[in-house]
Amino acid sequence: MAAIHLIAEQLIAEVKRETSEHALHAFDLVDRSSVTHFTCPSGRELYRVKGSSFRSYTCFSSSSYCNCPSFVYAVLVKEDSLVCKHTLAVQLATAMNRCREQEVSDVEFVELLSSGGARLEEKT
Repeated sequence: MAAIHLIAEQLIAEVKRETSEHALHAFDLVDRSSVTHFTCPSGRELYRVKGSSFRSYTCFSSSSYCNCPSFVYAVLVKEDSLVCKHTLAVQLATAMNRCREQEVSDVEFVELLSSGGARLEEKT
């Protein structure tokens, strides 16, 4: 339990380093239960975050990657941020145990990766 508390404190410190608007958006996503953690029998996992524009973005916690335009521009191109609001929301929701959990088949997991998985998200 102490390890979880330490992780939460570290995440809060990271949030404070990010801009307050960025962090507020991430907390809002967590509050709206917008983070879904998908797992499949082969052991793969990904997160889908329903953004404020109601579009869903795919995030990978192992690489802190998100396919949103903000991540590409602010993190990869300009290099003026470490995360986007979606990857920050994944980290926060995971630390706070606020992810919606959904197990899918390997075939459904591939669909999530290849086509955006809109049909799967409608089930959640």
